[in-house]
Amino acid sequence: MNPINLNKKIWLNLFLILVFITILGYIFFQFISIFGYVLIGVILSYILNPIVKKVEALGFSKKHAFSIIITISLIFIITAMTIAIPLINQEVNSLSNKWPEIKSKINNQILTEKINNKNESTYYFPLLNIEIAKSNIDGFLLDYSSQINIFAKNLISVIFKLILIVPIVTYFLIIKRRKIKKKIFQLIPNKYFEIIFAMVKEINKSIENYISAKIIQAVIISVSASIGFIIINLNFPIFLGIFVGLANIIPYIGPLIGAIPAILIAYLFFDTKIIIFVLILLLIVQLIDNFIIQPIILPKLVNEHPIVVIVITLIGAELFGPLGMIMALPIFIIIKIILLKSYIALDFLYSK
Repeated sequence: MNPINLNKKIWLNLFLILVFITILGYIFFQFISIFGYVLIGVILSYILNPIVKKVEALGFSKKHAFSIIITISLIFIITAMTIAIPLINQEVNSLSNKWPEIKSKINNQILTEKINNKNESTYYFPLLNIEIAKSNIDGFLLDYSSQINIFAKNLISVIFKLILIVPIVTYFLIIKRRKIKKKIFQLIPNKYFEIIFAMVKEINKSIENYISAKIIQAVIISVSASIGFIIINLNFPIFLGIFVGLANIIPYIGPLIGAIPAILIAYLFFDTKIIIFVLILLLIVQLIDNFIIQPIILPKLVNEHPIVVIVITLIGAELFGPLGMIMALPIFIIIKIILLKSYIALDFLYSK
């Protein structure tokens, strides 16, 4: 076959694969209220499956290994919740009581510190008009408060769906993993079997490593930040610490997002000394992450230039909000593996 026509055919097929992936992604995010719980089950199966394999290697059946891990996990979760709930409840009540004060201070303390009282500042930069800014921040805070209320009202429904859907998905993806794989692979034509098998294996390994590493990273950073905030006596230390850890899941941009609430609380309720302590603490946590956690648990996990990762994350945020920021990189990894493996397979098949 002519090399030019061969390349055209390969790139056309790759384009069709990409279109198909895009359609699947669009359908997924359109029905996120359902697929979101399935996704949590998939993530849990990736986390628990390696542990199940290790317990299974001790001589237990897969079902018994799964039951042992679930039992231990439940004991751990119940113990942790018994300790954490009173602390969280205390912080929720404190946050609820101080919310009017926080809103007032944001309006009066931050926004009234005018950039410049001269008329030309609002002439050249109308968005810096204090009245407009105050109106915008009021709208934001009101919307934020209503979102919290909506979340609280829907919490029972969310918990019910988590209890109903997530364990079932997790169970089937672990216990029935081989049967599910077998059924799927039976649908694949023989000539594509090897390449698709290799593709699925690489995707599985990459996503399993990524999820496990990110969870370990988030837990370590959450605990470190929470302890640090407790030591310096910052308000809402557990909430702020958990937020720092969760935000850190987002590559590069996450640490900046995670730092904002802690710095804002320090600015609103404390003097300059505490603000400096918060900044130093966040810097130390980030240095631990960059020079200890990441080199150990995230080696060569994503071989992309930082700018590429940032652009991908921002695109995810623009399209799908906070969830898009978290999901953008693993989705990119999956798409990259699919396209690279497909290119190799198509090149091999068409060059025969």
